[in-house]
Amino acid sequence: MKIELKINRDQLNAINTIMAPLDVINFQSLPRSGKSNLAACVELRHKFLQKSIKQQHNHKPFKISIPYYLAEHLLHYLSNFKGNLSPFDANAGLIIINQLHQKLL
Repeated sequence: MKIELKINRDQLNAINTIMAPLDVINFQSLPRSGKSNLAACVELRHKFLQKSIKQQHNHKPFKISIPYYLAEHLLHYLSNFKGNLSPFDANAGLIIINQLHQKLL
C-alpha cells in the first residue's frame, strides 16, 4: 500500500533539512532494534534527496508516493525530532505530520 503526500519544493527542502542529522549517525554503534528504524529513515532520506534533485526547477506542488511502512517511520521521525529549526521548517514539518496523520488512519 502506498501513501501519497502532496508537497511543494520548499516543503521538500524543509524535510531534507529535518532529516539531515541522519547523515552523521554511526550505524554500527546502534543496538539491533535501532538499526531497522535507522535503515528505514535513511531510505526515506535518499528518496527525498533524489526527489529534491528532480524537482529543483518545479515550483508547483507535486505528489510523492512512499510505502505505508516508510510513512509510519517518517511520521515517527518528524514527530519526535528535537532539533533547532527555523520557523518555516518547523511549520512545514507540522504540515507533513498532519498529512501523514490523515493518510495513515
